Amino acid sequence: EVVRDLRFKELHNFDHVDSVNSIAINNNHIIAAAGGLEVIVHDLNDKDKTWRNFRHKDSINSIALNEHNILAAGGHDKKVLVYDLSKKGKILHEFQHDDSVSSIVIDGKIIAAGGNDKKVIVRDLNKNGEIMHTFEHEDSVFSIVLNGNIIAAGGLDKKVIVRDLNKNGEILQEFFLRKQKFSGSVSVNSRRATIL
Repeated sequence: EVVRDLRFKELHNFDHVDSVNSIAINNNHIIAAAGGLEVIVHDLNDKDKTWRNFRHKDSINSIALNEHNILAAGGHDKKVLVYDLSKKGKILHEFQHDDSVSSIVIDGKIIAAGGNDKKVIVRDLNKNGEIMHTFEHEDSVFSIVLNGNIIAAGGLDKKVIVRDLNKNGEILQEFFLRKQKFSGSVSVNSRRATIL
């Protein structure tokens, strides 16, 4: 992957030996989930500092990184592993899903993951990963976004569902994509949801 500033000046260039399934970035790290089992962590402050650690047993589909250097990764092994990058990838939490995980998001200390088990599971990392909410979909969930108390998820059921976590997951809006299954991306801010 190539890291550029907003003027497209190349800051870093990292080569991988396999396909890149997911990328996450914060002020300190850029992380790539390369095809297969590894997550590669590049230190943006020291371009020669790279490590590969991470203990997945099958292909990694999605990663997310917050501003506190907490990384979550999930994939075909049906697990979400949460790592502390400031402690060289120490595992903080391990969560099991019923099927492969295809999308993960972290906002502060809230993590949400969804996948082929047709569920979005929201957890509170401040409370040792305690489940806050589980939301059912009619088919696989491929995209999740979290912004404060607003969460949106979409997938093969041709729906994007926007919920308020502060109101016990109350549905704020549902979008139906009539002719095609959703496999794109969702973006949410406090005023609107954008579907790509």
